[in-house]
Amino acid sequence: MKAPLMSLLLSLLCMIALTAAAARPFRPRGRCPNNWFHIQFVSIAENVVPASETAPTPDFSFFTDVLKLSQAQIEKVTNDAMKFFKDKYGVDFTDTEPNDLGVRETEDAMLIPFQLSPKIEYQVTFNTFILTGRPYSKCYENRDGGFAVSFKREQKLFGTYGGSEGKPIGTNDAIVYGFYSIPLRIHRKPLVIRYTSGSPARLETNDGFLIINCDLFSKFLGHGTARGVSVFTPEGNGMIRTSIRNVFTFPAQPRQLSSYYYF
Repeated sequence: MKAPLMSLLLSLLCMIALTAAAARPFRPRGRCPNNWFHIQFVSIAENVVPASETAPTPDFSFFTDVLKLSQAQIEKVTNDAMKFFKDKYGVDFTDTEPNDLGVRETEDAMLIPFQLSPKIEYQVTFNTFILTGRPYSKCYENRDGGFAVSFKREQKLFGTYGGSEGKPIGTNDAIVYGFYSIPLRIHRKPLVIRYTSGSPARLETNDGFLIINCDLFSKFLGHGTARGVSVFTPEGNGMIRTSIRNVFTFPAQPRQLSSYYYF
């Protein structure tokens, strides 16, 4: 009788242990092997909008209405953007004059101030399911704008990116210098993250895929990266499905200072 009783007791103890384990939320153990990923969140969009709304607005409204910059600050950001494009990619807009919309042109390229349409509903989401065991997430609007360079012909990019031999660029590709403005209200102001092209954004025209590869800079979060993809799919009747998945990652020191924080 003792053996069956002992077996029954062991079975009950195992059931109790399994039930208790199932009731506890999953909590990951150990450390990330690379501290570059200690801060991470995702910027996403999934919306069907008129095709006209998928094209960025070519003006300075993002700088004046979203970032609330003065004219002097806009001029500083413009000069910084032009310096970045020249140093990183060898694209020089130094001797150009802007038109009424702020667009600058050379024989080979165009520098365009832009704002991503809010109707796309680009958002940043922080999902805490893994940490809490409960399906909870928080979303914030992600306003996106800055400067983009488009190319009039196939050519080579130089600078620190292409080196002395250069790397090819196509007419469907672009390089960017912009900002994300997220209303997290860090120190009573939105979280502003500057992004710059780590490599050109390349549009695969057959499938509508745009590859995102950007370096990130923020006074509050430090240096980081953005890797993702945007997909633009025709839905008929002049509508486009805009699908964006963009992962932001930052290092372990979230208060690392950056000279690129303007506000």
